[in-house]
Amino acid sequence: MNHITDSMNSMNEVVGIVRTSADKINEMVSMIDSISEQTNLLSLNASIEAARAGEAGKGFAVVAGEIGSLAANSRNAAKKITEIVAQITGEIGSLSEQSKSNMAAIEQSGDAVKKTGQSFHSIVEELNTAAATLDDMIVRMREVNEIAVNVASISEEQSASTAEVTTTAENLASSAEGIAKTSKDVEDVASSLSESATQISEALEKFKID
Repeated sequence: MNHITDSMNSMNEVVGIVRTSADKINEMVSMIDSISEQTNLLSLNASIEAARAGEAGKGFAVVAGEIGSLAANSRNAAKKITEIVAQITGEIGSLSEQSKSNMAAIEQSGDAVKKTGQSFHSIVEELNTAAATLDDMIVRMREVNEIAVNVASISEEQSASTAEVTTTAENLASSAEGIAKTSKDVEDVASSLSESATQISEALEKFKID
């Protein structure tokens, strides 16, 4: 009986960890959405200035296309992660209700508790998937930052051709700095998610019923 009670307490502990992880994922998705907006703006500005610069803007046009592609990839990743967190949120809500029911029936059987443990293992897998997607996003964000810096460099070389290019260079440099900072924030969230998955796995070890 005490063993089952301890298992239920461990389950409640895991519920709290998962809720925190879901909140962190939501924060991360907001960051990615922000980056997508920045990259779209970078692509638009670069395309406009490439057209204005004419022959001198060919290099600008190439990187504008690359930035646009990365923006699309960012949006797709954000959509994927949103789907993952929606699934996790739904499962944790069901588990909370199941926890209340289990406490009422705990003296009769431990089977329901075992099933809840299996559900948590599924959530751990989903968190790991989210963390893996985040790692991929970090790589892409660094690519965006590198391209943005290159665009700024190209525009500086073309500054003698048009004043608009010089202005865009300054904006791109500023955006690149913002992307670099946001990328670091997302990297911290990814690391935190991995730690949460580890904590859940450790808590689940206490959640076993012989």
